Amino acid sequence: MANIEVTGNLGSDSELTFTPNGKAKLEFSVGDTPRRLNQQTNQWEDAGETTWWRVTEWEAKAEFWAEHLTKGTKVIVVGSGGVRTYEKKDGTKGFSAEIRPKTIAIVPKGQQRQAARPPQNDPWTGAEQSQVPF
Repeated sequence: MANIEVTGNLGSDSELTFTPNGKAKLEFSVGDTPRRLNQQTNQWEDAGETTWWRVTEWEAKAEFWAEHLTKGTKVIVVGSGGVRTYEKKDGTKGFSAEIRPKTIAIVPKGQQRQAARPPQNDPWTGAEQSQVPF
C-alpha cells in the first residue's frame, strides 16, 4: 500500500462497532474532491469527481475519534492507502479506496477556508534562513 495524505469532509457520521472479542472498530468515509483556482474569477472550484476513501481505526483511537467525527467534519488522514476489490450482491466486481490511518486530525473550523494561505502578519514569511532563531 502507498503512503498517502487525504484532506476532505466526512460524508456521514462515523460508525463505532465492536468485534465479538470486544475490540473497538471505527469506520468513516472521507470525500476528497480535486479543486483548482479559476484564474478569471479568482474563486476555488471543483476540478473533478469526488473520491470516497473508507477509513478504519481500531481500539482506543477508535473510541476517541467516535466522539469527534461527525458528518461534514473536515479532516486530514495520513496512512497507507490502496484499493480493495470485492464481489457485489449482483455478482459484479466492486472497488473500495481504503486508508489504514497512522494519523487523523480535524481541521479547525476557522482554518478550513484559509488552510492554503499563510497567516497574515506572519513574522517568518519572507525571512531569510539566517534570521530564523533555531
